[in-house]
Amino acid sequence: GAGKTRSEILRDVVRRGVAAERLERALEAYRHRQVSLGRASELAGLPVTVFIDELRRAGILRDYHAEELRRDLEWAGQA
Repeated sequence: GAGKTRSEILRDVVRRGVAAERLERALEAYRHRQVSLGRASELAGLPVTVFIDELRRAGILRDYHAEELRRDLEWAGQA
């Protein structure tokens, strides 16, 4: 059936909570320059492009220097 069991619903809620917690930790690490963009997106479990959207949403995204962008894109290509 289309209905989910109580345990399936709880598992989904926990999974979303864990994902939100991972994202929050990654955003904070990036905000404090503890990790690169590539590493932060990895910690969040998100593609770099999606993580950039999250940075914008959180008001964290700063101006990029060309060299930093090149480095992050290189890293993303290796992921």
